[in-house]
Amino acid sequence: MTENTGLYTFPAPPKTSLGRYRVLSPKAGVRVSPLQLGAMSIGDKWASLGMGSMDKESSFKLLDAFYDYGGNFIDTANNYQEESSEQFIGEWAEKRGIRDQLFIATKYSSPTKLRDDSVGQKIMYVGNSAKTLFLSVEASLKNLRTNYIDLMYIHYWDFNTSVEETMGALHALVMQRKVLYLGISDAPAWIVSKANQYARDHALTPFAVYQGQWNIMDRAFERDIIPMARDEGLALCPWGVLAGGKIRTDEEEERRRQTGENGRTIFGPNWERNEKEKKVCKVLQKVAAEIGAKHITSVAIAYLMHKTPFVFPIVGGRKAEQLLQNIEALDISLSPEQVKELDGCTEFDLGFPHWLITGLGRYHVLSPHAGVRVSPIALGAMSIGDKWSDLGMGSMDKQSSFKLLDAYYDNGGNFIDTANNYQDESSEEFIGEWAEKRGIRDQLFIATKFSTNYKRGDDQTRQKIMYTGNNVKSMHISVAASLKKLRTSYIDLLYVHWWDWDTSIEEIMQGLHTLVLQGKVLYLGISDTPAWVVSKANQYARDHALTPFVIYQGAWNIMERSFERDIIPMARSEGMALAPWNVLAAGKIRTDEEEERRRKTGEKGRTIFSPEWERNENEKKICKGLEKVAKEVGAKSITAVAIAYLMQKTPFVFPLVGGRKVEHLLDNVNALEITLSKNQIKYLESIVPFDVGFPISMIGDGTESGNFIKYTACIDEKPLLQPVAPHQDGQGRVQVN
Repeated sequence: MTENTGLYTFPAPPKTSLGRYRVLSPKAGVRVSPLQLGAMSIGDKWASLGMGSMDKESSFKLLDAFYDYGGNFIDTANNYQEESSEQFIGEWAEKRGIRDQLFIATKYSSPTKLRDDSVGQKIMYVGNSAKTLFLSVEASLKNLRTNYIDLMYIHYWDFNTSVEETMGALHALVMQRKVLYLGISDAPAWIVSKANQYARDHALTPFAVYQGQWNIMDRAFERDIIPMARDEGLALCPWGVLAGGKIRTDEEEERRRQTGENGRTIFGPNWERNEKEKKVCKVLQKVAAEIGAKHITSVAIAYLMHKTPFVFPIVGGRKAEQLLQNIEALDISLSPEQVKELDGCTEFDLGFPHWLITGLGRYHVLSPHAGVRVSPIALGAMSIGDKWSDLGMGSMDKQSSFKLLDAYYDNGGNFIDTANNYQDESSEEFIGEWAEKRGIRDQLFIATKFSTNYKRGDDQTRQKIMYTGNNVKSMHISVAASLKKLRTSYIDLLYVHWWDWDTSIEEIMQGLHTLVLQGKVLYLGISDTPAWVVSKANQYARDHALTPFVIYQGAWNIMERSFERDIIPMARSEGMALAPWNVLAAGKIRTDEEEERRRKTGEKGRTIFSPEWERNENEKKICKGLEKVAKEVGAKSITAVAIAYLMQKTPFVFPLVGGRKVEHLLDNVNALEITLSKNQIKYLESIVPFDVGFPISMIGDGTESGNFIKYTACIDEKPLLQPVAPHQDGQGRVQVN
């Protein structure tokens, strides 16, 4: 039954979960069925080779079942069943009139004419050369009765054909629209990453999919292929997911022994399982019983799909009932403990150099485009320094400043955020002197900013116009001054403090890039700027081989969520980290008791931006909600819950926490030990409704498919990168991640 919404209607639930489509990969937006039909057995030429074969009627029956169950992703190759696989698929799709509804993958590289006696010289029909590719694609188009191939794989890497020739020839096919997407199969990870980088560097089409052997009994795929694919944004299409049919029960093996059915023997005559393989099957049986799964094969497939995102297992077989067994995998949910148990039933050693990569220090990679590792909470240094006490801002003398910096560093912190103008320059000065005295400059990641007039309190400087704005002159003198104050030869992260609207993107990005080339600045960030400006500036930088921004800083807290409207979707798209300031709403995240104490003592709160330091009714409601959640998770302070909320909304969030007291700092660090459930996050957001407004209210924010896509078919959403969760050691103790 469909839901009527006027012009559009949501589709009826699919017959099986095979009809819940998924985005293919981060770099390929086409939506395909979550399992693909492996067509190696479709065709009638390989029965004598120890491989399954199927006549045309049986092949069409299996293809019909796959399509009728909701499947649209079919995997074949130019050589399968000596070309009869492609031929049967092409004839079937043409007869049913459904070619454009399908996503057909095929391959070239393997020899196609080995048993064709009419072809005297077969050398042109094998390998990755441009000639072989040309011949193979023309033959596949004819066999498949189509004028385009959805996904073309290199079947295996030919070390005698250069990356340049291979990627250039494949790109030409994409430009001719004979091929839509590119994939690579059975190649070393380093080859794939090299080829993709070459493609990007030369404006060619990179690979979007990797296909290779992976199953619970053979996990070598996990050593380099999965990390490479994650980095490259590739989908994974594992074959051999049932280990050549060896994932079976003892009863099934005995039945095969008695009937003489045996199993696949093309890769080896020994079709029976060894003791290690039997042990794996026993654990699969145990997990299947726990979750109520009917078949251990479906648990084995689900295991792969739970290990990493964008996995589309290739399932074959010759019977519709086998296909249905495999589809059961899509309805299986394995717990992290069950995945770990399945991991443990196979002996798998990652090997060198992977065992060197440890979790020493719980530092986080800054962003997808900045590999430096920093502490998950940054120390906001706006209060460090002694010049702003008369402005309604906190100030600290040198001794107090050094004490707070010591506490931050001694507790593992290395990410310090300041600006050229904070405390009329004394913030940078105190930080520079402290780091020099302790001899730890290179251990720190120091961020500073330019844009604001940093000579505000300097009566010696009569004309101050050159010390503000984003122009290259302001940038040049500000960076020179910051280097001197910080007592360093380089700035780890330089922010544009705010967008000045008068300086062009071209001038800013070229000026910043020059600083990077000079080695004066390592990374670039931008603060307090509209999302569309940031994305435009970054695109300009990429288009002109300049350094883009890797981090955005802006105001965000549970009481003021405008940041979530455009900034977060933009940052997700740009691969930028987020460094929110004002995370405690200028101190307004407090209990009623704390507010009464401040009222009595006259301490009040921050008044630089507004004389009204007390909370309004909505702010009090939110604080009550934070108190409720704090009790549920056992948090000591509501401020820690407020910070945890930000860190668990989206990945790569590094909140700036300030304050002037060590105990306040340590209270805030407790946020790293808090895990909030989805329901708790939803509850906190419900206390005071937030309207995202147009156009997000119409098209969504990119975290899930929009309604215009959902009206078309049932969709399984692509997995989003998740925030880092609190880490527990082997004894169940929480460690800061």
